[in-house]
Parts: sequence; structure tokens; C-alpha cells
Amino acid sequence: MKKANIMTPEDLDRVYLRFAHQFLEGYDDVSQLAIIGMQTRGVYMGKRILKEIKASFDADIDFGVLDVAFYRDDYRSKF
Repeated sequence: MKKANIMTPEDLDRVYLRFAHQFLEGYDDVSQLAIIGMQTRGVYMGKRILKEIKASFDADIDFGVLDVAFYRDDYRSKF
């Protein structure tokens, strides 16, 4: 089976830059904002968005990680 690329790396860069713009829209003061990445893929996405914000807007925004693995109600269920 042939694999197809849906997006190029440049396309992904544009997506993350747009996420950064949308994240900051409507805020005059970003000093109280924070990005929280949910384990596991959300951490990667959050860091990419934070990187774009720092590079494009020179804003210092806090970053945190949320791991809900042990708080899920289906933790003991078999998949």
C-alpha cells in the first residue's frame, strides 16, 4: 500500500503558526495566559504552539503538562 502525505512540513508550520495567532486573539495582556499540554500528543502540540508564540510575538507564556492517566474512569477496563 502506498503512503500519501496529507501535509508537508511547511503546511504543519503554518498550522502551528495559525494556532498561535488564534490562541492570542482577543487578549491585550498575555501575562496571565498559560498553555497546558495533555499527555502525550498534546504536550508536543503545546510545545510547538509555544515555540511559535515566543518566536512570532516575543511573549513569555507559561507551559504545563497534564497527565490524566490515573484519573480516567476506564483505567481498569480492557480495551
